[in-house]
Amino acid sequence: MQVFTCLKRLKGSMEIDPTFEIPLLEEDPPCNNLPRSMLQNTGKPNGRKRAQTTGLSLPKYTAVMQRPLLIAKLAAIVNLEGSLSRKLIVWDNALKIEKDQISFVHLLSGDHLQQKRPEDRLNQFHLEAAETCLKYLTGARKAHAPFNATTKSGCAAEYKGLVGAQPFIEYAATFWPVHVRHAGPRSLPKLWPHIVQTLNDASCRELSFQVYQFCNHEEYIPEQSFLHILANYGLTAATEKALSLDTQATIQLDLNARDSKSRTPLWWAVKNQRVEMVKLLLAAQNVDFNAQDDEGMSPVMVAVAKGFTDVTKLFLEPEFSSRVSWALRDHQEFTCLYWAATSGFDDLVSLLLTQNEVVQTINGSGHSPLVTAARKGHAQIVKDLLFHGASPNATDTCDGRAALSWAAGNGHEDVVDNLLYGEEVDLAHADRKLKWTAFQWAAERENGAIARKILGVTSEKAGSGGCDPISALFLEVAKRGQGQALEILLEQFNSKADCRDGDTSGRTALSYAAERGHVNVVEKLLCSHSVGVNSGDVKGKTALMWAADQGRSGVVEVLLAWKELDVRAVDSDGRCAHDWASASNHVGIRRLIERLDQECSGI
Repeated sequence: MQVFTCLKRLKGSMEIDPTFEIPLLEEDPPCNNLPRSMLQNTGKPNGRKRAQTTGLSLPKYTAVMQRPLLIAKLAAIVNLEGSLSRKLIVWDNALKIEKDQISFVHLLSGDHLQQKRPEDRLNQFHLEAAETCLKYLTGARKAHAPFNATTKSGCAAEYKGLVGAQPFIEYAATFWPVHVRHAGPRSLPKLWPHIVQTLNDASCRELSFQVYQFCNHEEYIPEQSFLHILANYGLTAATEKALSLDTQATIQLDLNARDSKSRTPLWWAVKNQRVEMVKLLLAAQNVDFNAQDDEGMSPVMVAVAKGFTDVTKLFLEPEFSSRVSWALRDHQEFTCLYWAATSGFDDLVSLLLTQNEVVQTINGSGHSPLVTAARKGHAQIVKDLLFHGASPNATDTCDGRAALSWAAGNGHEDVVDNLLYGEEVDLAHADRKLKWTAFQWAAERENGAIARKILGVTSEKAGSGGCDPISALFLEVAKRGQGQALEILLEQFNSKADCRDGDTSGRTALSYAAERGHVNVVEKLLCSHSVGVNSGDVKGKTALMWAADQGRSGVVEVLLAWKELDVRAVDSDGRCAHDWASASNHVGIRRLIERLDQECSGI
């Protein structure tokens, strides 16, 4: 049975046997269900010669299709004029129809067919398939206008209607570039008129690209130019043809055309990692290497952010690098170097640091590459940045946290090692939001080994005179109630627990913890046996007085249970803890103190 007869049957009724196989032509010799030839048969059962045709046989077509061929789609394209319109011939019972799909009886038949055919023959098959797709898109545009929506959901009913009326349009819009590429450069002269007819018409170009995007569940970005489409698909040979002087007069060509998101053809070529296309566009005169999209991303930024080393290397070539603004920032104030550092692309950071312009901006304003690398634990990148002069005290723009603080808090010990032993690192730096140092971040995030390492280096670098950094840390963690940090301090520097504030107050760590109600810190300090429970500040105000004054009943109970406590101690104004509680109207605390005082008096 010839395929036309089969198609009539299929088009006329959907009630067909789902396992129906296209039968073997009577004159065809059996060949174990593998296609022995793609040449069309000229024999007929009655011995008469069948006329030679130039049509693409169905096995050929099935072999080069990029997805299973549905009967409805085949029925749609056989009505076209041209290479597929005459006759489709099934050879050797190689094909079957099952669940409305045409496929080879044997799954490996398509591979066998492609392996046995000379490359130029396969190129011809793809050329014919590409022609079919492009003609179909051109024809579809005559009946359907582009959609107003940018997403498939925004025009669901209209889109369903289009696909219903034009069953082959999704395949044609998605795979015509694939067939053009497989057809090879030598097929371009034949395909070029079809490409121009499809892409040079704005409405046809827009509709076909919309279908491609919607079919792949992607957002459609309007205002794609002729060159945008070629760059998007990586059709290098076609782009070379478009850039040649003899074709520029016949097509709408703008090397720096912007789509609705301000993206240029070069931007799209980079985004899709079309290396040869990028190389071609970079070599073209008047291409803007630094054109930024609506997010401020230039083509080279896109290459770096996505980790495309091969594409980035093209921009770094001597003939192109001078035309790149390496210090350019996007709308987030990120540079190329920042993108490479934050993404952890060691090789790209090394490549970028070969550019003097990049090195000169390493400590510039805005987001620091060193900080983001430290935050994410990219040790080699941190090392490279420091080697090229990055400041170890660089901070982020949000909270003012330093690189060491981020690395310590996030547990990146190898990064901490790179930063910690620099001569200029500021170990006392605290962020703007929480006012924590790197030591505090490490301790409170339970990164004890890092906290101890920072503490050891802090002690080694401590100067003489005034309140040393270890004492300052004791006071600070007591104020903030940081029990884990205090444990590490007591573990290594127990003797300094009773240090006093270097300002005019003369207050102790115990005094601060008691005032702020940090019961756990008060208990740890008392259990260290290194603090004086009755120590007063410059005005003689003790920890108990501070707790009574501020109404910290939990702290008062802990202090009252300490046997060395002098409940009757007075400050320089002659006031005791009971007086402070009464003055602040903390009745419960006053009664606790009275009860202990009575017990001490034996009443």
